[in-house]
Amino acid sequence: MLWFQGLIASRCTNIVRTVCQRSEFGTTGYRRLVNFVVGGASTRGMAMERAPCVVEIEKKFKCTPRVLHVIQQRARDVKPAVTFYDVYMDTEGFTLSQEDYWLRQRGDSWELKCPRAVSSSEPTGGNSMSSASDTTVDVYEEWTDAASILARLNHVTTTRSNGATESIHVDTPALQALAFPWKTQDMAVARLFPVARIETERTRYVLESQGFTSIGVDVDVVRFFDAENESDLLGSYEIAEVEAMIEVGSNSELSIGVTSSQGQVVQRDTAKLQQDLAVKALYKVLADLGVTSAHEQSSPRGKVLEYIARFSPDHLNALKHSGLLQRKLGSSS
Repeated sequence: MLWFQGLIASRCTNIVRTVCQRSEFGTTGYRRLVNFVVGGASTRGMAMERAPCVVEIEKKFKCTPRVLHVIQQRARDVKPAVTFYDVYMDTEGFTLSQEDYWLRQRGDSWELKCPRAVSSSEPTGGNSMSSASDTTVDVYEEWTDAASILARLNHVTTTRSNGATESIHVDTPALQALAFPWKTQDMAVARLFPVARIETERTRYVLESQGFTSIGVDVDVVRFFDAENESDLLGSYEIAEVEAMIEVGSNSELSIGVTSSQGQVVQRDTAKLQQDLAVKALYKVLADLGVTSAHEQSSPRGKVLEYIARFSPDHLNALKHSGLLQRKLGSSS
């Protein structure tokens, strides 16, 4: 059965991706279809094939009326506004988010955003990039199938102040025993609990296309709801981001041979090359839009960090203690 699923996935992937990306279904919808084909509907039996990984390269900024006008004038395409509701999950000690791992339920789907791995020769930290000194550019892998999410939750570790390394307190066997997609109310068996509930109305402006991806701006109008009482509206927020996405395959590692100046053939990570190009393209877009302070070592808070800063002081203190806020926000933290 697995070979048949793999055959269907390999033959249909390009067609499905093209149709989805040119419609309202979008890239997220494309990944959900792939998950259905290759992943099945249950987490039991982890021999299932893993769905492709998408790398998201993004930078947050405040969208003033002047900048929005420029975006609207330069957009090649404007997607109809969509509204979605996210429930973010973490442990009682906030150990996932301290490591920049963000597990969320969006509708009936689950997504795990985790920092993109860098080579040992590069500076440590999930958002470190050799081509950009600004660590406020976020570079995430996004996984949407159960097998990949569980694998990463099972292996992520956190370093305590005494230098010792402990496993994140997520009961992955208990999570694996649940039918996928999981239900939020069942996640406590795996020691995962809601830490934020966020509704987003998003308008996406497609600005330009590169050989590997399209670059767009997402303008979000956000509403915050109480993590425990989902009907309790807490506040609102507006934020924008410029984003590029790269699909790198299920193993998240693709290499090509590149001839060096000395004539030697060296292996280069093609996803990393695309990643570097995407960062440069993002800054060019921001400069063209006239966004001020695009290269400064600071960044506005994204919607989840804004939620935590306003309504979850214990969570905020945990992120400060871990150094995550300084790494992500720079001088603004």
